[in-house]
Amino acid sequence: ILKYAEFFLGGKDARVLDPCCGSGTLLIEREKLAPAASLTGVDIAHRAIDIARKNAENAGSKAKFICNDMLRFEAKRPYDEIVANLPFGNRVGTHANNERLYAGLLELGPKPYISRSEVAILYTMEFTLLKKLIRERPKLKLVTETRTEAGGLMPGIFIIKLK
Repeated sequence: ILKYAEFFLGGKDARVLDPCCGSGTLLIEREKLAPAASLTGVDIAHRAIDIARKNAENAGSKAKFICNDMLRFEAKRPYDEIVANLPFGNRVGTHANNERLYAGLLELGPKPYISRSEVAILYTMEFTLLKKLIRERPKLKLVTETRTEAGGLMPGIFIIKLK
């Protein structure tokens, strides 16, 4: 995922957020591919955060993890980059839940998501929903997308920037 998006990654001063970090592997891989000033993972599941912290420790990563709902999480400072393996809605969760979650992620309000980030790298099976929500937000631009194969599914990688 991140190798595909490598050209869009920020420099060593980048502040990186994964708002649905799960086990933390995307942030750990982000750090290995290109060092960053800070790496923050947020997930609603306590068990996922415990695993993410252990994975970061085992990988020698400086990533930090917070147990919180990404729709309630607010940072003190904005992030330069968002990387996320979003819930797909077909093995975990539902499409209806994803509608609210994805809209919140793309919100151009006070939350430190796309509105203040230089780039968002999003991975999901909900490509139709994601594209619809991007089109509804004139300040966002879908820079590029591609499909990948993952366990019999064909999720997409989306690179989004502000216009």
